[in-house]
Amino acid sequence: MNLNHKKKACLAGRQALAITIQKITFIFILTIICSAYLYAASTHKTDSLENLLKTVNKNEKAKLLNELAKAYFPNYPNKIMEYAKSALLLAKKQNNRKEEAFALKYIGTALFFQSKYEEALEYYNNSIHIFNKLDNKPEIAKLFNNIGVIYNVLGNYEDALEYYQKSLKIKEESKDKKEISNSLNNIGVIYKELNNYEKALEYHQKSLKINEEIKDEKGIANSLINIGIIYQELDNYEDALSYFQKSLKIYEEINNKREVASSLNNIGVIYLELDNYKDALEYFQKSLKINEKINNKREIAKLFNNIGSIYNVLGNYEDAMEYYQKSLKIKEESKDKKGIACSLNNIGDLYNKLGNFNEALTYFDKSLKISESLNIKYFMISNYLSFSESYSAMGNYKKAFEYHKQYTALKDSVFSLETQKQIAEMKTRYETEKLEKQNLTLKYENEIQQAKINHHKKIHIIYITGLFLTLIAITTILAQYRKKNIANMFLVNKNMNLLTKEQELKKIKKELQNSSQDKDSQNIISETEKERIINKMAKLLDTDKIFKKFELTCDKLAKRLSTNRNYFAQILKDEYGKNYNDFINEYRVKEAMLLFSDSQKNEKFSVEAIGKEAGFKTTSSFYLAFKKYTGVTPSSFRNNIYYK
Repeated sequence: MNLNHKKKACLAGRQALAITIQKITFIFILTIICSAYLYAASTHKTDSLENLLKTVNKNEKAKLLNELAKAYFPNYPNKIMEYAKSALLLAKKQNNRKEEAFALKYIGTALFFQSKYEEALEYYNNSIHIFNKLDNKPEIAKLFNNIGVIYNVLGNYEDALEYYQKSLKIKEESKDKKEISNSLNNIGVIYKELNNYEKALEYHQKSLKINEEIKDEKGIANSLINIGIIYQELDNYEDALSYFQKSLKIYEEINNKREVASSLNNIGVIYLELDNYKDALEYFQKSLKINEKINNKREIAKLFNNIGSIYNVLGNYEDAMEYYQKSLKIKEESKDKKGIACSLNNIGDLYNKLGNFNEALTYFDKSLKISESLNIKYFMISNYLSFSESYSAMGNYKKAFEYHKQYTALKDSVFSLETQKQIAEMKTRYETEKLEKQNLTLKYENEIQQAKINHHKKIHIIYITGLFLTLIAITTILAQYRKKNIANMFLVNKNMNLLTKEQELKKIKKELQNSSQDKDSQNIISETEKERIINKMAKLLDTDKIFKKFELTCDKLAKRLSTNRNYFAQILKDEYGKNYNDFINEYRVKEAMLLFSDSQKNEKFSVEAIGKEAGFKTTSSFYLAFKKYTGVTPSSFRNNIYYK
């Protein structure tokens, strides 16, 4: 995994976290606003209600106080608390159970906006108890949804899913399409957190379909965001950006400042993924300006983190550390465990770059403990890789190798080819149905194919480049590059560095294997045979370079090694974790990199000629393999090669 992809992997985690919180807040607010009555939180509305307090009948005063509390959603939690508590006291005095239940609900909501989740749960449960006696199922459904939101924020996905499903069941009985759509979106968010992208996409698509039927603009925008997130996690940034821009347009039309700010942040993250730092920073700053005006601390923390990431990749470590620490402080105040884990990992990575490895390990350890307690796999993956990098830089290659094995095992369990297949099939079913209505067959077929290609690239780039990154001295490399195209230049020179360090890792691995063999003399014959095959294969590939013959097949190589195809394939799987094609293509890509690094050959031969010289039969296979293993195309690599 190269630095860009390491950064993107962590950023993907941060973005997944960031957008999840944004979605949760949006859904929560939307659900509450969709109560029996709608009141805008405008100055005119609240002033009118406050004037009514002076003349309203005593029996109606508790209800009016509750309406005032609701009118201040979501930006003024102190006002919500003030009026809801007054309503609660008056409702209890008058034995008005209905308004007492509403007051408890609104106090719980105010506590939620203040990040006091345990207290909010207590008030919500008390409200449910009263609404049960009143047999008010619609309000019970909303409260189940709100409790699900809290468990989601706390990372308790099983309980969150349970409460969302309870809420959906009640809403389906009432056949309220708008409320059903909200619950479908909530459940989709949980499945995304659980890495079940097929289920997540299924629920988000159902929600979008309902919102389009009832022409709910807010609901459509929310569904577009959720689907965009799925595309983003598949590295289909073009489609993700399209969905985020559509949602932004809707929010601007309906003047929803909170969601406008969130959409600006989403778009900024996509530009950051695409290494367009200027536009990314511009969108982040626009979003930050809006969120500071409405005092939205969660979004402010998220934006501090994202701005810090830009300064980080640009080498401005002082400003990056300042923004990371600001973000961490807000997350600790709000007890946002997922956000804390992300910020700790970011700060640890920064200490790694500054060469303070012991401090980096301390932050990684804290982040990993939180990630494991919440079972957040994408953070755990990032932490394992970060540990591996630190120990490698400290010269402790054994520890580095152990953490890298944990990283690889967990990564493979999350980004499986089966998951890609399921998501592609899910997208096909949905978009085929839409095609029947809109007769836009060609457009959506292209989108489906692009999703498959992009996800395929993501899986293999992460898999093959991950092992190499453990040997990179990040600080030294970053200091060398000041040209405009920082990301591509770093990728090119990083891969060249990896070629020179690969033998060192092989020696370390061989020493570990020899040590193990000294301790256990059993199975000496089978181990000796395996060692013979590996050594002979190394000579054929490293010395004789038979991989340059593009007609070389698994059967032919097995025959040269005096073994059979099945046994040879098993050795590749056990010792290298690769199939034959990936194993041979890795050698060919490295050979091509060496040819590019030779200034005379680089200038004399075309990209296609170098691909053939390295053993690739076709130009297309060369481009695909090269991009998969290095993260850049052969042309980009060639244009940015740095001759020392």
